[in-house]
Amino acid sequence: LDCEIIREYINVGIPSMLTRLTSSGGRVIFTGIVARLGTIMYSAHTISFTAESAFYIPCVGMMSAVSAMAGTIKGEGDLQKLNRLTQNFCVLAAGVMLIMSVLMFIFADGLFRLFTDDAYVLDTAPRLLRIVALNEPLFAISIVMESVFNGIGKTRFPFVAGTISQWVFRVVGSLICLNVLGFGIEAAWVCMISDNIFRCILLCAEYIVLNKKLIPRTALAVSLDR
Repeated sequence: LDCEIIREYINVGIPSMLTRLTSSGGRVIFTGIVARLGTIMYSAHTISFTAESAFYIPCVGMMSAVSAMAGTIKGEGDLQKLNRLTQNFCVLAAGVMLIMSVLMFIFADGLFRLFTDDAYVLDTAPRLLRIVALNEPLFAISIVMESVFNGIGKTRFPFVAGTISQWVFRVVGSLICLNVLGFGIEAAWVCMISDNIFRCILLCAEYIVLNKKLIPRTALAVSLDR
């Protein structure tokens, strides 16, 4: 047994595990909050979620690539290369999702006719899809940033940022908007995209502020520079 490897595994793995637990738990509670609005609103919510997931599949594929490449770059000790990787993937992911957002806006009404013919659902679901389309480019950037942090082993901040944004905006915000203020399901989806946008801001700010410390200049890197 190599205690150093096991220690590194624990330091990187536990925050990543907690990120998934808090994220999944927040989504379950958010769904429960929306379900109280009734069967029709819950159906519109579920179908809209399903439709949106089909559009951000390209970004999910990028997550694995970004994490693997960022980890390799950390091993090389090349901060400039990491910055280029991050910038390129952020632009690529945001560009892809911008195209997807336009498609969501244009074809939202016709898309849901593939899922249901219920008039009430067809009236509500397109509005939800158009709301979430507003945040797709920033959501893509947040996915890239989280993957970069995970790839270089800095998993604690994505856990903190994700927990704060999800539980403050998505969960508590939805509870206040729906149960206290009496708003409709659209307000809950505004809270959901606020979670994504705030998380993106936090991750980007952390990356910029601590950039020089993400990959310390190792003796190998210094010798290669010479």
